[in-house]
Amino acid sequence: MTNYITDEEIIKAYQEEGTLHKLASRLGISYPTAVSWTTDIGIKLNRQGYNSPSHDFTNLQCRHAREFLKMTRDDFCSLSKVSKTALREFELGKANIRRETANKILAAFEVMGIRFNADGTFSHGQSTPRD
Repeated sequence: MTNYITDEEIIKAYQEEGTLHKLASRLGISYPTAVSWTTDIGIKLNRQGYNSPSHDFTNLQCRHAREFLKMTRDDFCSLSKVSKTALREFELGKANIRRETANKILAAFEVMGIRFNADGTFSHGQSTPRD
């Protein structure tokens, strides 16, 4: 015997779950099926999309501070434990970095006495331990 799911059940489940992933899981269907069914019914989806993490510094601040310290990317990556690719792509504005990577970069700069300012600049002074 086949169990049919009504449009009303799909609508109610989506309203309660809020995402296609959760809807699919609740109804025991695949994600593509959930997309197809909600599209066919005409449900307005809660499109959240991807939100890039925000950081306490910009890619240019990072590059300028590293260059101010006369550190190569290799040197800085060794200190910060960040991959050279991640650092290069971030500094060049080609990619964003994860929060964990940003924290490693900040920690390395703090050891070197660098503080990033909200106005897009950085200051260099005595290092202080991080909270």
